[in-house]
Amino acid sequence: RDVFWRWRNVYVDVVLNQMKENRKDENHGWKKDIANNWDEIVRVLHTIEALPRQTKNPLTKKTHDRFIARVKLAENEYITLGNYEDTAEDALGCYDINAQYYMNPSNETSTIYRKANCLSIDTLAELMAKIVNVMWDNKVLRQISESSESGLNPDLPSYMWMKKLLDDDGMVDVFRHFYPAAEARFTCW
Repeated sequence: RDVFWRWRNVYVDVVLNQMKENRKDENHGWKKDIANNWDEIVRVLHTIEALPRQTKNPLTKKTHDRFIARVKLAENEYITLGNYEDTAEDALGCYDINAQYYMNPSNETSTIYRKANCLSIDTLAELMAKIVNVMWDNKVLRQISESSESGLNPDLPSYMWMKKLLDDDGMVDVFRHFYPAAEARFTCW
């Protein structure tokens, strides 16, 4: 869990499967929130688009476009998600709930780097708040981050590479070894 807790990924499909299996967990009402509202979030996300906004540099007088994600809640009712970004792809990226793949140019194989319905805690909280009006406080968000349904994204090629390097070479993150519960401290490799 060596990542800032609000950036950990939530595996929504795992939560939905648990709720389908009728696993009752009184301490995790957030799972019920997701199960009750996920279909609506998916419906709204299918309307997502990158909305351009032209900005002007006051010194150079050059103009350029910035982009923000926008979704349609109802007829003539739109909301924006996230912040203005330099490209449309950047504005939409974290709201894409489809599986994401990386094409390895050396052997032309496709490798998954993010499973479907995998979102950061921050992004999930924003979607819940803005689309279905479910507000989670920091206590709930922290609870989500400490659950088994969240964590690092083990499908990232960089994560797999580092894990393989550590395992193959018998390397140990000495700080993490001696302080396994430390938070907000990160080893720079």
